[in-house]
Amino acid sequence: MKRIFLTLIATASLLSLCAKTIEPMPVDFKNNMIIGDGEFSVTFEPAKAVMTATGLKVTFKICEVANYDALEVEKIAVGDKILCYGRVVEVHNIDKNDDYVGINPDEFEQCNNFWFNKSETGNYNISTNDCPAYEIPVGTVTKVIPLSVSFKDYSDDPSTPKVTRCNKIKTALANEEVVEVMITIKRGKITGIERIYMP
Repeated sequence: MKRIFLTLIATASLLSLCAKTIEPMPVDFKNNMIIGDGEFSVTFEPAKAVMTATGLKVTFKICEVANYDALEVEKIAVGDKILCYGRVVEVHNIDKNDDYVGINPDEFEQCNNFWFNKSETGNYNISTNDCPAYEIPVGTVTKVIPLSVSFKDYSDDPSTPKVTRCNKIKTALANEEVVEVMITIKRGKITGIERIYMP
């Protein structure tokens, strides 16, 4: 019995040594990015914003969908760990298909189920049933939210946003980094800013 117990310990230790952590592919983070018009996924810290005569000057982190190396994803095994959505999740079971790799598909209630989806580049991005694709910061840009633009927060209710006037954003949201935010830029200026709905 003692020999069996020691064998089990040795096997578990070996599996632990073989396990790996799958992380997003590195990006070349750029400060003071030059961006054109369009919609951009961002995060920002209102406490660090500066109120000016024309509006709230904010340094935004521009976010893009995180890519995971195809070779790492396709070789993923039980016991490996995945870095995503700001936490590390251990792989307990896998559901593989030509276009996706399902991680812990039966652990929906524990919020441990994810899907690696093959992208046009041949690598993978990751999402859940409730959340959009996992994004990571790729750079910063500083813009002014004009006094005429209000922050619309749909995070609790997709039909009725909580509206915060520009001059109240800094104090109303001072204690948090605001994530899952979209800004709209037209002719170089912010014309809209909103936080999307997250179940």
